[in-house]
Amino acid sequence: MKDAWTSLRELKNERKEYTNIRQIYDDLFLQLKAVIHIVPRLRVKASIKVQELEKAQGKFEKDRIEFKTKLEIAQEKYQAEADKALKEAQKFDVEKRRLADKIDELQKKQNRFEKVKKLEIAKLQSEKNTLKSRIQEIIKRQKKSFEGSGADGEILYSEPDLGYAWIDLGKNHNLRAGMSFQVFRYVKGGRKKLKGKIIVKNVEADMAKVTIIDGAKLTDPVTNKQLTLPLRDDPIVKGDLIRTPLFDRNEQQVFVFLGNKVSNSIYKKKELERKIEEAGGKVDKNVSIATDFVILLAGAEDDFQEEIDKAGQFGCIFMRESELLEYLSR
Repeated sequence: MKDAWTSLRELKNERKEYTNIRQIYDDLFLQLKAVIHIVPRLRVKASIKVQELEKAQGKFEKDRIEFKTKLEIAQEKYQAEADKALKEAQKFDVEKRRLADKIDELQKKQNRFEKVKKLEIAKLQSEKNTLKSRIQEIIKRQKKSFEGSGADGEILYSEPDLGYAWIDLGKNHNLRAGMSFQVFRYVKGGRKKLKGKIIVKNVEADMAKVTIIDGAKLTDPVTNKQLTLPLRDDPIVKGDLIRTPLFDRNEQQVFVFLGNKVSNSIYKKKELERKIEEAGGKVDKNVSIATDFVILLAGAEDDFQEEIDKAGQFGCIFMRESELLEYLSR
């Protein structure tokens, strides 16, 4: 056997020339003799390889089936998730369309609201401008203190010794009997000098007869001193002017009392209101743009400051209770 393998190696390493068939036969027999004994071993190895292959094939088939099972399960899960995602997507599309419709509806409402808002703002601005114009007219027409107001009329004729006079106001001016006026005259510097007090007795169409009150107690607006008028050397004469907060020849005067307690011993608050109404005025409870006079009672500055500020903005005329009393006939 050893010689056979030696001969085979020689055949491998060199090229042999054959001269007859016998030589070829001998070399082939020698080669067969060298390898014949390894055939069983090769068969065993082949059998082992076949078994390993079959085992590997079995494992592969098992792994394939297991993988296929897992794949099918994964595909089922994937399909379930895909179906779920599709349903969610469909649901999302429905919700998206619903929200889009809602947004469109809200946008339309907002547009309508903006339109209405602009119209309302324009309306309010117009009303505001109207009120501002009216306030400005009132402020221009009236002063904040009654001392700054002008005259309501004048003395046409006077008989101071007999205690009567005639004024240029009458029924045509809504004058009423019983109304009282202060008499004054402008002096140097535009100051008002008080001269006395009169009370209307007889009213005609364009004039009225008045009584001159002898010994009337009036307060000087500059010195704040109490005066007893008229003076003998300065009687009420033709051309003197008259005034009262209770009368206006063009419109009814509106009064508001701020404060609840009167300080005088003659009239209660209800009686003051009645006296004003008897003289042709009107009494309101609250300050408004229609208010002409604000009567400040005791403690008004402490308890009604907001109303006082409002009255100042509206251009109302402020009067003390003591000032009002000087115009009420007693």
